[in-house]
Amino acid sequence: MKVFKTVLGFAIFCLSATAVGQPTEEIWYGVLEIGPQKLRLEINVERDSEGVYQGALKSLDQGNVEVPLSRFEFKDGRLNFEIKQLGASFEGKLEGGTGGEKVAVGKFNQGGAVFDMAFERVTKIPVPTMIRTWQGTLVTESAEYEFQIRMFRDQDGGLSARLDSFTERMMGLPIELGPTTTSESEAFQFQLKASQAAYEGRRTEDGRFIEGKWKQAGTDFPLNFKEVPVADTRLALQRRPQTPEGPFQYEASDHRIKSNRSPGVELGATLTHPKGDGPYPAVILISGSGQQDRDETILGHKSFFVIADHFAKNGIATLRFDDRGKAESTGDPTQCTSEDFADDVETLVDWLKHMQVIDSDNIILVGHSEGGYIGPMIAARRPKIAAVVMLAGTTVPGTDIVLDQSRRIAAAAGADHASLAAQDKLLKNLFAMLANGQAESPDFVGRLLAKTRNDLPDLADEAFDLSVTASDRLGQMNSPWFRFFLKYDPAVALKKMDQPVLALFGEHDLQVHPDLNAPVLEEIWKSGKHPISEMVRFPKLNHLFQTSKTGAPSEYGQIEETFNGNVLDKMTIWIQAVAAGNKRIPE
Repeated sequence: MKVFKTVLGFAIFCLSATAVGQPTEEIWYGVLEIGPQKLRLEINVERDSEGVYQGALKSLDQGNVEVPLSRFEFKDGRLNFEIKQLGASFEGKLEGGTGGEKVAVGKFNQGGAVFDMAFERVTKIPVPTMIRTWQGTLVTESAEYEFQIRMFRDQDGGLSARLDSFTERMMGLPIELGPTTTSESEAFQFQLKASQAAYEGRRTEDGRFIEGKWKQAGTDFPLNFKEVPVADTRLALQRRPQTPEGPFQYEASDHRIKSNRSPGVELGATLTHPKGDGPYPAVILISGSGQQDRDETILGHKSFFVIADHFAKNGIATLRFDDRGKAESTGDPTQCTSEDFADDVETLVDWLKHMQVIDSDNIILVGHSEGGYIGPMIAARRPKIAAVVMLAGTTVPGTDIVLDQSRRIAAAAGADHASLAAQDKLLKNLFAMLANGQAESPDFVGRLLAKTRNDLPDLADEAFDLSVTASDRLGQMNSPWFRFFLKYDPAVALKKMDQPVLALFGEHDLQVHPDLNAPVLEEIWKSGKHPISEMVRFPKLNHLFQTSKTGAPSEYGQIEETFNGNVLDKMTIWIQAVAAGNKRIPE
């Protein structure tokens, strides 16, 4: 376990889609070629005491969605498996010698289509690191095509890329990068041999866009790409059954709301409420860290859309908004802290109070993750806020959160005691450098590693392997937001406010664990200032309030559930009780 690989996995509240391998008895890996597509498939199986195999297949190029195997067996020198859910099966001859078979060569069958394929038994999957994502739309005379380019750095340091065509539902098309194209070069060129197409473009001066032309069949078409965060990479074949679909039996309207605190900032927002004149109690949804859209879209899950839909059907209005610099909201978030984002929420509070359909005495703040401590930050200085709901909200300083979540995620990924101790030391050294300004130096990454090596002289140099991605990530930590987060103590605001609080945690949450955060609330509430406050710890729920196996961030995109129904019901009943002026929360 390399320490920096583990450190990069924590990302306070940021929701990584990087897969974390779980120990299994056997791992089989193969590449399914369907025309020009090359889909990497991973099979993880384990054998019980009676020799029966159980496991799942994962398509690494289609969102890492896991599908359970209906059957997996070795028989008469062959490997056979079946996936009834997909209508797929595989039969292959084992090669490599009796008892030591490492390769199964055969046929993959799905829906009557048969493809030649081989699976190899491996100790780990050769998964490259995704370092860039570009998205753009090709407009031709007859159609429009939504494209996405995913750029990877291989384990040997090489660069590769794949093209996804969402319009044609073709994922993982291998493209050949031009000889001078790198992750940072000004020129950006590639060939898509499967379509006999080529692209030539150049990055804009700010590096955020690529402007160029798609060349195919003797014709050039303008095609520009925009870089998006890797976390916003679109995934394919995701089932999100909870995402609401119209027609809706409630009102929904979009708005652009100018900040009354930050000149030049305008917030794109959606207000939903039951049909009728109201007035209705209203909720403002506050997202977690990183720039989120108004639905808090993460790996195809739109949790805030699901929440707003549920509230509107139960007599509660909801205002949800795009964070600064995201979607329809303006402003530069790079120099902002949580205090600036709290100002944006206060702008929305003032706007809601003047809406006739809204009960201005019953405006409730519901925040997830970072939003979970922004809510109390505002309520402590605005006593007219009716209540606060904390969804995996923190109650301790950021340094404690980062250390705790890093250790939990690394341990879940199989890190040993020495690696965990090294990670703790490295993070503490990082915090110290950020606090005293040493991180402003361009060589702070090297000095951070050198100091940690000196503190732990017995640790192998391999533990300090630092990739380009790691270097970039550490640079992001030296930001105004992160420095503020490390020092901010949410307990101060929680003690000042006297409004009721509903604090909800998932027992599988590895990012904001209840064992670290719940005791602080329990101690504060002993003062008796919060007569109808309540805390609930939900078993098996993760940081996104999905029913999970382990809570590891790698599961977020694989789970079909977007937001647990029991949590929706709990929030609804509690908010209705607060709005009605009840002093006792219904059972």
